[in-house]
Parts: sequence; C-alpha cells; structure tokens
Amino acid sequence: MNSNLPPLSFLSSHARLFISPPGYYSTSHDDLFLDEERYIPSQTSFSLTITVLCRLLPIFYSSIHLFLRLICVPVGALCILSLLFNNFEVLFHSEKNVKQNARDTTRIAVAGIISGAILFADTMYVYEWTEAPGLFIMISVTFLSTLLSGKDQGVSQPRGCLARSHLVHSKVIIWMVFTISMGFGIHPHLPTRFYDHDLPGYSGGLYFRGENERVASLVSRWMGKNVTSGIQLDYDKHSSRVRTPYVLNGDLRTILSYLWNDPADVKYERRWIASTSQDDPTPESIALDFAFPPSGHNPSQPVYLVLHGLSGGSNEGFVRDFVLHATSRNSTTAVLVARGLMDTKVEGPALFHGARVDDIDAAVQVLRTMVGPNGVIAGVGFSMGGIMLSNYVARSGEGCALNFAVNISGGLDMRQQVKFVRSKWLWQTFMAEGLRDFVLKRAWLKIENRVGKEAVSTLLRASNVMDIIEHGFYRYNSHKYENSNQFLAEMSAMGDYKSGKPSAQGRIARVNIPLLVIFALDDPVSSHRTLGAHPEEVVETGEGNVIMAITKRGGHVGWPTGIRPWTDGWKYMNEMALNFVESGVQEDLRFHLKGKHVMWEFLPISSFF
Repeated sequence: MNSNLPPLSFLSSHARLFISPPGYYSTSHDDLFLDEERYIPSQTSFSLTITVLCRLLPIFYSSIHLFLRLICVPVGALCILSLLFNNFEVLFHSEKNVKQNARDTTRIAVAGIISGAILFADTMYVYEWTEAPGLFIMISVTFLSTLLSGKDQGVSQPRGCLARSHLVHSKVIIWMVFTISMGFGIHPHLPTRFYDHDLPGYSGGLYFRGENERVASLVSRWMGKNVTSGIQLDYDKHSSRVRTPYVLNGDLRTILSYLWNDPADVKYERRWIASTSQDDPTPESIALDFAFPPSGHNPSQPVYLVLHGLSGGSNEGFVRDFVLHATSRNSTTAVLVARGLMDTKVEGPALFHGARVDDIDAAVQVLRTMVGPNGVIAGVGFSMGGIMLSNYVARSGEGCALNFAVNISGGLDMRQQVKFVRSKWLWQTFMAEGLRDFVLKRAWLKIENRVGKEAVSTLLRASNVMDIIEHGFYRYNSHKYENSNQFLAEMSAMGDYKSGKPSAQGRIARVNIPLLVIFALDDPVSSHRTLGAHPEEVVETGEGNVIMAITKRGGHVGWPTGIRPWTDGWKYMNEMALNFVESGVQEDLRFHLKGKHVMWEFLPISSFF
C-alpha cells in the first residue's frame, strides 16, 4: 500500500459499515446535546458546600496516606542513620551533641516510628517484605533515641535540669508512639485497613492446562521453550534487566509508571460504527480510533481491537504505548472508545456501564467483516477494558469472532472488589473523580431524569468507585439488576462461578479462544481475589482455553522495567501481549499445515483488501 495515500483507503469497499457521528444531520439534535452537556445538577449553597467537602476531603486524606507510603522507606532509613550519627557524636562527647535539643531527637524518633509502623502494617509492604523491616525500624529508632536520651543526661547544670525534663517527656512520647503503632499493626479489633492484609497464598507464575494441546503448544512457542504450568515468570526473577529494582511496592509500580511514562502521540483516524442493545431505541454511534503501520495496513498481520481503562480513551498513555508497539510490528489497531468518553455524544438513554458488551460485539463484527473469515483479530483490554473483554469472550462462547484475547490488570470476578477496603480509601477516590469528570459529566440530565435529584446528589458526593457503581451505574440500570452485587456479577467473566463445584463453572467455561490474563498480585487497585479463584483452578475450567500469567510484582497496569524505566514505558506487559498473539498465529498456522483442526483456516488474506 502506498504510504502517501490516506491509510483508510483500504476500507473503501466496506464503507457501508460506517455511519456519521451522532447528531450529524440535525441542528436540533446538536442544540439538545449542548443543553445536556452544559447541564449541572442544581444545589443550594449549603448542599454545594457539603458536596465539595465530600469530594475534597477523601482526596486530601488519600493523597496524604499515599504520600506517606511512598516516602516511608527513605524516611525510616534516614531516621536510623541520623540517630546513629548523633549517638556516635555523644559517644565522643562532641560539644555539638551536648547542646542537642531533646525535641529534635523526639521528632526524629516519632518520624522513624511512624515510617516503621506504615511498613509494619501496610498490605503492600507486608506482601513485599513481610512485617520484619517495619518492626526493625520501629525497634531500632526507639532503642537509639532512648539510648541517646540517656547519654544526654550528662549535660551540665543549670541547663541540665531543663534538658532532663525534656528528655523525660521525649522518652514518654517515643514509647507512646511506639506502643500505639504496634497496636495498629497487630490488634485484631482495629479497622480492617490496619490489620487484615488478605495476602494471596501463592507467589504467581504461568498457569495453563497442559492437556489442551493447542494451548500447550502456543505457550511453549510464546515462552521459547517447553514449560510446565506454574513456572515463575521472568519479571519476578532477580534481574535489573527486567524488573526495576528500586521501585519497592505495588503502589510505586503503579503511580510511577503513570508519572514518568509519556509515549509519543498517535495519529488516529476516527470512524463511527452502529451499536444496538435492548436499551437502545435506535442504533447508537460508537467511535473506533484506527492507527496504522507507517507503510499502511498489512493484511498478513493481526488486527488489534483495544479496550481502554475506566475513564480513559485512545489517548491513555498505556494505550498509546501499545498502539505504537503494535504498529511498529506492522499491525493495524482500532481503539474502541466507550460511550460518552473523549467527548463523544450518547443520543439515547443507554449510557456507558461495565456490564454491557454489545458495543464490543459491534466493533468485533465490523472488524471481522473488514478482514474476512481468514483474518486474525485479537482483543486487548486494560483494567476495565480487560474486565469487559473477558466477559465478552466468556459470554460469546463458540460465537466469539475474535481469535485471541488478552486481559491486562482486569479482574474476572468483580464481586470480590467490594471487600478490597485499601483500594477504596486509597486509590478509588482519585478514580471516582475521573469517572465524574470524564464519564458522567455529559449525562447528568439523563441521570437526574431517571433516578432523581437526591440520587444525583449522593452520586456527586460518592468517594470511591464502588459507591459510584452503587448509586450511579446500578441505580441508573436498576430495571435490569436486582442489586449492585448482581450488576458486578453480570460484568464479570466469573460472576456466576462457584469455586469447588465443577458442575457450576458458569460462563467462564464457555471461553472458546485462547484468553490470556496478565495480572500482578501486588496490584493496589484490583484485589487478587478478583481473579475468581486460584489460577490452577481457573485454567481447568471448560476446555482449558484460559491462560494466566500472574506476577508477584508489577502493580496495576505498571510493570516498570530496567534501571531507566521511563525509556521502556509499558514495554513488559505490551510486548507480552503482542508476543502471545503472534505466537498463537504461528502455532495455529503450524497446526493447519499438519492437518489439525483450528478455529479458522490461516491463509493469505491479501485478496480481502
């Protein structure tokens, strides 16, 4: 294909698949949309003040807690070094140390004990290192500061009396802080977030059913060697060439990946497709953002349907990073923009929610028509996109028009997310703001007309994603779901799964294509329990088409690599997904040439373009 021509010229023969943007033909429609977009729920001054406080205070609280968790390791280490240095000076009767203010020692000790208490009690650090480092810091700081106070009692009169008074108070304060910190870490009757770590009972690995010959051969080609289920993945091995060694826990692996990764911009070409569901009185216009290799579409390579995160779009950093990796391998990508996101308009009453898979199916069917029956289409979903993609694959069963699917950091049973208290009070406050700003802000009028002003007021004040699901997505769709738990079950591939009952595997057993789930056990946003069950149990469902790549470390859509991770971006997870799909294509071609049955005949498809 001539790279000087518009890349979308390859779609000209299938132009009937595409429709105009919503409101394209009607000025009155545009006026209506403008009214809806500009609508802001009315509140009294007092109510508005309460709403602002309900939104700002949780963010402030979460920001402080997250900041403390990010700095507690260096602060704890610096406190120990400082107290050691001060004790060393006192040992040699340094004049400077004789004048040491007891209050300074107290401040250093309190900061060190609090840092140690965070390490001792926080789930992410306990999972990473157990409670030992935190306990060591607390005991060391307490001992050194008490020792220093004892040595300083040799100061001369008359200032000695005042110094001794300060030192007595310092000891009392230090031991009080130590005792309280220990209590928060070990007392079973204190709040869950301080005690119940709910750690996974396994350390991760690559899990698959070896009896499924197609899956086993795909995994062997993907790994470059014959492997057995349960082997450790390279990200968890001690090598700076893979995992960034100085990023210490799941919180850091998540937040730093967002802060320092900034992939190049991608030039997209948007096309609109029609999607219908039982809630749509007329077909809804859904945006597909296409990106092509530098030389144009290559029909011999897989086409990727990409599903973004909860409140993102085709401009999300990790989505752009994946698209750049895919197009550099001569693959075409199409990012499905969820209803109402990226300032797209929703004409009808059916707003975005995670339990609807009709839009995914519409996009898959369009791509299948474009590439024909012999083309390869792979779905790749990130976070919420991964949740929805897995649900779509499970519900579609044998009718799934995808050839492969990859779920990155998305759960399989979101009912379990309700129990993840740490995520609710630390991470979901920020995500809730994103939902309001990017998903709901253009739909307040529709929401108010259906659920009422009081429910909208509650939704405006919701402090986490679970509350927004309860008061927003579920309430708006309560005609379809009995409660929010059923809503979460319906959006999950394993929402009807019953562990330990082979006859009650539910829709996950219907997965009929290779479905790879990439997940980190230190994910601070999604609980490891959202995987539905132990990976060894999940891969045995149905025909064994689910493959699980579970790392001990990685964070949420993170996995920083190398000494300078900002140069790699999201390389680890995105190349893992691309290599998996390409290995599957090669292995299915080998199976076809050997006369084995596969899902489709892999043949040259240049005639379809």
